[in-house]
Amino acid sequence: MDGIAAEVARLEVLGAPRQQDKDTFWVTEDPCGNEFYVVISEMPNFPERAKT
Repeated sequence: MDGIAAEVARLEVLGAPRQQDKDTFWVTEDPCGNEFYVVISEMPNFPERAKT
């Protein structure tokens, strides 16, 4: 299972249903109904630069 598929599966177990597969990313939904994307980070320092 690739990184995105594994992360989407993990989020789904936590209550974030899958919405759409968009070839290179997934659209999912948080428990409040807000959409968010699961993507592969392309920058080596992405975790340090990501907003939390």
